[in-house]
Amino acid sequence: MKHIDWQAVATQTRELFPEVVQIASYSRNRWILVFNEEAESFLNTFHPLTRIIHRHKLPIPLIVSVGFIRSSLDSYPLEFLDIQNDYTSLYAVEDVVSGLRFDANDVRLEIERELRSKWLLTRLAALDYSHKPQRLYGILEESFTALLPVFKGFCHLAGRAVPGDMESLLTQLEEILRTELRAFRFIAGQKSAPSQTLTANLFNDYLRALNLCIDTIDGWELS
Repeated sequence: MKHIDWQAVATQTRELFPEVVQIASYSRNRWILVFNEEAESFLNTFHPLTRIIHRHKLPIPLIVSVGFIRSSLDSYPLEFLDIQNDYTSLYAVEDVVSGLRFDANDVRLEIERELRSKWLLTRLAALDYSHKPQRLYGILEESFTALLPVFKGFCHLAGRAVPGDMESLLTQLEEILRTELRAFRFIAGQKSAPSQTLTANLFNDYLRALNLCIDTIDGWELS
């Protein structure tokens, strides 16, 4: 993963937006800008930000207000839990991210929703590319990466500290699910697409792992 001078990014962003409440970077070189209020004209206000994005080769940041975050925790707890568990505050009038609290039932519901969605969409997408192992494997990688906040959500519900590295995260998930997750570990460690036969077997193993996650969260009892 390429190095980003986040302090330079934060300084340049504050020069453009002195009213910003918090600037933070988080997992996989993403970042968030938090404001007290929504901009009246989003495009006019934030178009100058594109110069910083292009200069530092950054992804588009998540731009939200404090009110939006706090009113979204029941609908999107996993997204903000993901940020909270792996962020660096680059500038803060108020550390909004650290103060976020999540209702266990909201977390459980979004975990189930995300798992069922990925299970359905991954199967549908695979039908288009079953004869193209490289693209099929790419679908598995995309699905797995999108589910990382879900795996962190499992740790949160289990009352465990959310690990910052992939190996520890998968170990925690295996302990919670009480099984080995070979498909997840293979995808996490593989650098290139395997053979067509191996990809097909991996796809089936991946769906079985998703089913196990779904069954587990479906029967999860909240204290």
